[in-house]
Amino acid sequence: MDIASITAALTGIKTATDIAKSLKEIDIGLEKAELKLQIAELISSLADSKISLVEIQEIIIEKEKEIQSLKESMDTKHSYVRKHEAYYLIGENGSPTGEPNCPLCFEVKHMAIHLVRCTKSHRVSVCPHCKNEFTRKSAL
Repeated sequence: MDIASITAALTGIKTATDIAKSLKEIDIGLEKAELKLQIAELISSLADSKISLVEIQEIIIEKEKEIQSLKESMDTKHSYVRKHEAYYLIGENGSPTGEPNCPLCFEVKHMAIHLVRCTKSHRVSVCPHCKNEFTRKSAL
């Protein structure tokens, strides 16, 4: 089910609700009370359906955003290569280049976070995001 079909369903429910409201105004004599009760139940049911469809539409929009984010993450992952326990951008010749990126953040959170040198030791790098420490090795 896509957004267009949900929008069409909402439009149909709105139209049915409007028709039911107009039927409610019709005077049929003795059976008027029973007819109005049934129409009131119809309106209530249609309103509940409309609320449900709005909630579904919100969920679908959220899922589409999540899918787009994951697609972008996958596109980003193709630009990186793993070497020496870190991820690096792929250079023009296909080899790793630039500063290392945190492997944990890259693999789990799909984020390319550059490691920074630790103030205590230049042989240790720290991820500013997850705070994990790594032994620093050259990409080349």
